[in-house]
Amino acid sequence: MRQRRPPARLIIAAAAALLCGPHPTHAQAPPGAPAGLFTRVGDVPLGAATSRTDYESFDPASQRLYIAKMGAGAVIVFDTGQNRVEVALPG
Repeated sequence: MRQRRPPARLIIAAAAALLCGPHPTHAQAPPGAPAGLFTRVGDVPLGAATSRTDYESFDPASQRLYIAKMGAGAVIVFDTGQNRVEVALPG
């Protein structure tokens, strides 16, 4: 005796219901934790647009953010305490 498969329409309808049904958009933060992971504090121009900004490294002691702009062949040193670009180093 052959086992009967569900019709394709039923499978498609079930998949659509699962994809379109209610689902959480984000996980709940633990009590006392900030609501979001990131908070925009401002927009600062970092020079000409490049095709690649590859790496960032933050030094909490000096409050500096080092940004590797590989498309421009430079490293930007950003002072997070003063909210300004400190220097752009070529190479």
